[in-house]
Amino acid sequence: MVMKEYSVGIIFDHELKKVLLVLKNRPEHLKGTYNGPGGKFEDEDKDYFDCIVREVCEECALVTKKSDWKYCGVLNSSDRAVYFLTLVYSGFNEDAKKSTDEDIFWLDLNQLPNHLSNNMEWIIPWSFEIAKGAGDLKHFNAQIK
Repeated sequence: MVMKEYSVGIIFDHELKKVLLVLKNRPEHLKGTYNGPGGKFEDEDKDYFDCIVREVCEECALVTKKSDWKYCGVLNSSDRAVYFLTLVYSGFNEDAKKSTDEDIFWLDLNQLPNHLSNNMEWIIPWSFEIAKGAGDLKHFNAQIK
């Protein structure tokens, strides 16, 4: 069986008060939940950094560089690996534009919706600590629930 690989970005605004999330229409198991922008590795992607730069541009019209991103960790299962990366976006929140059929939102970190995608309730705070530079926080490596 071929392992499928995905990248998901957890993007915070420059004030570290909001997170950019996508209201998912697909895949079916994520439909109606909020997740970070991201998606499946494509042939041109050399690594998870290439994948997240491409996906964030495609889904949110934000142009980032590989060096902007910090690695947070990976969730694994028998057939897939989902890599999580974070960045603090230094531009304007209005730069983020819906560019697919999925809506995007800058959401207040203190008022996140109840219907987050699986594991996002702990991945967002973990990513926040890495984004703001908490040096003692280790990368996670966990099984997908």
